Amino acid sequence: ILAGQAMKAADLERVGLGGLKDLTLDTLLPVPVSERFPTGWARNDELAEGDLLYAVDGTTTEIVKFSDVIDNERIFEVLFDDGHTIKAGAGHLWLASSAATRKREWTKDPGHEAHSARMRELAARTAPGTLMSIPMLARAIGKTPERVYQLVERYGLERATVAADGTARWLGRGQKAYRMHVDAAEFFSRYAEMHTRDAVDTVVTTEEMFRTQTTERGNPNWNVRVAAPIQGADADLPVDPYVLGAWLGDGTTSMGAISAGRSEACTDSAGVTDHEHMLRELTAAGYQAATRPSHDILIGVRGLMGQLRATGVLNNKHIPAVYKRASFAQRLALLQGLMDSDGWILPDGTAGFAQLDGALARDFAELAESLGIKVMVHYKTTPQGKPVASMDFYSDLPICRLPRKLGRIAKYTSRRALRRRRKIVAIREIAGEQTRCIAVAHQEKLFLVEGFIPTHNTNFSRIALGKLSYGDMASAFKDPATLPKLGETVP
Repeated sequence: ILAGQAMKAADLERVGLGGLKDLTLDTLLPVPVSERFPTGWARNDELAEGDLLYAVDGTTTEIVKFSDVIDNERIFEVLFDDGHTIKAGAGHLWLASSAATRKREWTKDPGHEAHSARMRELAARTAPGTLMSIPMLARAIGKTPERVYQLVERYGLERATVAADGTARWLGRGQKAYRMHVDAAEFFSRYAEMHTRDAVDTVVTTEEMFRTQTTERGNPNWNVRVAAPIQGADADLPVDPYVLGAWLGDGTTSMGAISAGRSEACTDSAGVTDHEHMLRELTAAGYQAATRPSHDILIGVRGLMGQLRATGVLNNKHIPAVYKRASFAQRLALLQGLMDSDGWILPDGTAGFAQLDGALARDFAELAESLGIKVMVHYKTTPQGKPVASMDFYSDLPICRLPRKLGRIAKYTSRRALRRRRKIVAIREIAGEQTRCIAVAHQEKLFLVEGFIPTHNTNFSRIALGKLSYGDMASAFKDPATLPKLGETVP
């Protein structure tokens, strides 16, 4: 858009199909529990405008727009080292780090930081759909036109030529033309994202990761950062979350009783046994608890059995969805109960939890992932031939309350820091499927999919402006008075 001209919404919708950041219709996304989504999960094709997703910072964000359903011939399956698999189109965007960018160390140069801040400001002040030429962008960021062209290629931005009447003609992938223009808001945003000090993440497409999925040594190249814990208000829970966790971990399936050891191995340095600790926690949670005369490690909890029956977990151990989408503090308390009763922490800080019950194992992994923890699941077989799911993870959260376990929680070292990232171990092209892309309101453009994995929003500007009727004219700028000063002439 030149000198304040406007683009037709029809143009925005037409070019949008070339750059959709799409997910298959069966992609699962975590959502707040509701009547429509009682499990806390929704398929892409079940969602509607106005529904809430979780953003990368853990807050909820509203869906503002969908593309039409697309018959996508190029679909890729992205496999992560923790076992999660996401299917996405070739142009779907990811915020990921490569082996090269992870080695990059920005110098603490205030000038560099100020430059990155200026790019973020330009991105915020430039309205979606604003087209600028390569020389104009070069002047705006203080680089040569040649360097800007390299960045446009690297970012995979769509390019256009603009006629004297303001009509944009969009070019195909790899096609060049004299006086090319690109979406300035998207360029500034990508430039800020990829050039922030200490940042190692870059915005890349699925196809770009597919072409460069291994390093020269054959190792996995791409990582995706683990998202922040999801947030929510305190839920009205029928059983105290710590108590439920303790019962799920080492409680009697058919009654309101919890086992806790008294042996030397279950005694901390102060002489407090796990049994004594559990009695204290149950009392603090408002329950009347006492050791059963028939068994010195079994604790009976008055009223708990009725609560468990009302919750639907008696004789059916699992974590109800309302607990898995409760507040951070409530979910952490639930994890603490599970870890105190049936988890372990090794001297090196590795935490673990094992279950013969496949449903409870999956619930445990989901709970931990919702708290921003990467969980590695290993499936084994017992000597009796029964399958068991063993999970291990690192976290510097207080994931337990037992002092003898809590003291082993270690801060992240450089090695453990890898657990803050998911490694992409394979990307495979599979048969085509129907897809659609999602636009959310969150400013960081990132929302969570299965495994609480962050993935990038579609090009919001084109989708959002596509709401206008064909032939309508939309201002290319949010506020002409706040335009960046780029000079009076247009190259």
